[in-house]
Amino acid sequence: MAKDYRFIEKDPCVDLLRTMLQGRQARGTITRLAAEANLAPSTLMKIFYGDTKRPQNLTVEKLLIAMGYQRQLVKLETKLAIDNTSR
Repeated sequence: MAKDYRFIEKDPCVDLLRTMLQGRQARGTITRLAAEANLAPSTLMKIFYGDTKRPQNLTVEKLLIAMGYQRQLVKLETKLAIDNTSR
């Protein structure tokens, strides 16, 4: 059974975006990134420093693309437990 991730302050994707943003150390990074993602600078400020706890998927996707990333779904390899004694 999978356990749910329970975040306290912000969605984990915000931490991931913040880490990616740190790699873009430059003056006016938020303003430039907002322009590249076609988002308002205030939206990014609310995500990184404000009250937005769970940004919408479209917003996250726009930010990822603007930073040169692409989200990819990967199927996990799972092993099925087979009970041979139940025959």
